[in-house]
Amino acid sequence: MARFGKMLIITAAALFLWGCSPQEAAQPPHVGVQILVQDEKNRPLRQYTQPEKLQKVLLKLRTLGYTGLPETDPEGLSGETLTLQVRLADGSDAVYQLRRGLYFHRDDRPWKKIDPERAAELESLLQNLPGDELPTAAVFPSLGRIIPDFSS
Repeated sequence: MARFGKMLIITAAALFLWGCSPQEAAQPPHVGVQILVQDEKNRPLRQYTQPEKLQKVLLKLRTLGYTGLPETDPEGLSGETLTLQVRLADGSDAVYQLRRGLYFHRDDRPWKKIDPERAAELESLLQNLPGDELPTAAVFPSLGRIIPDFSS
């Protein structure tokens, strides 16, 4: 019986120590782990992978301030378009577009009008926040048809 008690104490101590050891926490699946910014000709401008930079860009995306639906289809408008391709922790991708600093949409969802001041803040952040590395098509292999590969 004493032997069983010792085994129980050793097992409990081992489990306690294992529980106290540092463990890598998994990222929630909806957290962005990579952002690729492209111009209207699908040329890569910047790529972000550092958590602090990702957080800044994603916060600006979440606070754009929708003001309604556009009167005309922004798809047919010419002018500056920024595309942000966000790789999520679960491996899926979300594609956001900002057109002329007035309209915004995600993936195949409808376009929305946005607050021009907040759009300008996002554009300013993307212009002034240095990228982490030069993007290539290998970064987003599932979107390789969209992202040109300038390595050759």
